[in-house]
Order: sequence, then structure tokens, then C-alpha cells
Amino acid sequence: MRKCLCLTATLLVAAGCSGGPVSVADVSATYNLVSVDDVPVPATIYTTADSTAEITGGQLSLLTNEQYTITIDYRVTVDGPGGPDVQTPQYLDLGPYAVDGDFVLLRSTTPGLTYAGLIEGSTITIEITRAFGTGPRLVLAYRR
Repeated sequence: MRKCLCLTATLLVAAGCSGGPVSVADVSATYNLVSVDDVPVPATIYTTADSTAEITGGQLSLLTNEQYTITIDYRVTVDGPGGPDVQTPQYLDLGPYAVDGDFVLLRSTTPGLTYAGLIEGSTITIEITRAFGTGPRLVLAYRR
């Protein structure tokens, strides 16, 4: 009997690890932005002769009511005749989300904007195809 219980427990643990989250309760948490395109934050996302844009941080909050908020903190530095001009705006988006196995879909309240994410343990990787409305595709990794 003891061997049977141990084997059953091992099989249940293995099945739980490979199946991924299946409910909103499994992923509801606040995640901190840790990397952009596999580069730890702060990460430069573009540079020109006189300006640089960096993502410096951010958060993804998945709430139990199936709503999300995502923030991306960034710094834009423009070199000018009087010295560098530094701005530190924050991108904010929110809306409903859905979980399907190891995937999460964030539906923005901005028309036409949807984020798709992959859940891997305590990390959610999200691809943003219209970064800040007009920019390049970015892959953002958020971790609990």
C-alpha cells in the first residue's frame, strides 16, 4: 500500500508540473519586468545619433477578477545643445485577460491591441507587436 501511495503522489506531482496553469487562480499575482528581448532591464530598445530609449522596469498584475494592468517604465534621453534632456514616462495598459493552459491572452481596452503570453513557472513572457503604439516588436519577461 505504501509503494502505491508514493507512486501515485509522484505521478500527480509530475502531471501537475507538466500540465501548466489551468485557471486564473494559478496565475493571479503581480509580476516584475526582468528582461526585454533576453536583456536584463534596464535594456536599450533603440539608439540614434542623438537619442536613446531604454526600458527600465515595469509590472504585470493579473487579478482574480480576470482583469490585468501592465506598466512599462522607460527613459528617453535626447542630446541637445544645452545638454541631455531626460524624460521618464510610463506606459500603462489594462483590460480583461484569459488563461488557456500555458498561454495567457491580454485584451487591451485600446482597440486592436492584444498581447499573447507564455506562462513558464513563475515567468510570463509577453510579445508586444506595437510597442508604445508605433515601435518595434518586443519580448518582455515578467517574473513573480
